[in-house]
Amino acid sequence: MRTLRILCCTLAATAEVLAAQAQRPRTAEYEFAASADDARALWVNPAGLAAIQEASIMGDFLFEWQATDQVRLSQWMLGFNSHGIGFAYQRDRFPDNPLTTEDDPRSINTFRLAASLPFPRGTLGFGFTMHRGGDEGNEVGWDFGLRYRIAPTFTVAGVLRHIGRPVPLDTPLPLGGVVGFSWLAIPRVFEASGEVQLAEEVGGSGVDALYRAGLGFSPGVDFPGSLRVALDVGSSFSVQQWIVAVSIGRSARGIVAGSGPVANGSTDVERLSVGGVVKRAAMEPRP
Repeated sequence: MRTLRILCCTLAATAEVLAAQAQRPRTAEYEFAASADDARALWVNPAGLAAIQEASIMGDFLFEWQATDQVRLSQWMLGFNSHGIGFAYQRDRFPDNPLTTEDDPRSINTFRLAASLPFPRGTLGFGFTMHRGGDEGNEVGWDFGLRYRIAPTFTVAGVLRHIGRPVPLDTPLPLGGVVGFSWLAIPRVFEASGEVQLAEEVGGSGVDALYRAGLGFSPGVDFPGSLRVALDVGSSFSVQQWIVAVSIGRSARGIVAGSGPVANGSTDVERLSVGGVVKRAAMEPRP
C-alpha cells in the first residue's frame, strides 16, 4: 500500500511538472483568439497584430501562491507590436522539481517573433517561438493564425499552435489548435467571446479539449475602464478555472487580473497579475 501511495504521488507530481512547463502566458487567460488586437496578440493569435494599424507595447507580471505558501513571481513578459510586426520576451520561473530532494528552481526564457498581414475583411499571421533553458530536444516552434470578419460586429478566428512540438523543459508541447469567435453585441460596451482549444493527449492516444467563454463590459465610451470575465471548461464540461481582469485607461491601460481554480466548491484567488498596454492609434470599438 505504501508503494502504491508513493507511485500515485509520483504520478501526480509528474503531471504538475508537465503542466507547469506548458503554462499559458497570462494574457492568453483573459484574451481570446478572435479579439486580441494589440501587442498581447503575440501570445494569443499572431493574426491579431494587423487587426488595427497601430503601435503598442505591453508588460505583465504574474504572482502566484498555488504551488507553495509563499507569494512568488512566476512569470513576466514584455512585448511590442508595430503595424503587424511584433516581438516579445517571456520568463517563466517554476517551483523546485517535486521529484527530487534538491533545491533546483528552474526557469525558461521564451522569445517570440510574429508578423501579420491584412487582407479584405481579415488578417493572416505567423509566430516563431524559441525557448531557452530546457533540458533536451527541439526548443523551436511555430504558430499560424487567421482572423476573419464575417460581419462588422462578428469575427471568427483559428490558430495552429506548437507546430514542431517544441520542448521548453523536457517534454514536447502537444500540437494543438484553436477555433473561436468574438461578438460585439453592443459596440464599445459589451463583447462576448468563445473558443475551443484542442491539443494532442500525452502519448498521442487522442485529442483533449478545453472550452473557454468570456464577457467584456465597459460602462460607456466616456468611462476609461472595462471588466473582462472568462471561464475555462474542461472536456468533461466542468468549470476548471475563472479569470477576472480589470483595465483602467484608454490609450494607456493598467490591467489587474486574478484567477483561481474551481474545485470542491472553492473559488479562491491563487494567481494575480499586474501589467498594462500602451497604444498609439484609434482604438477598435471593443470593451
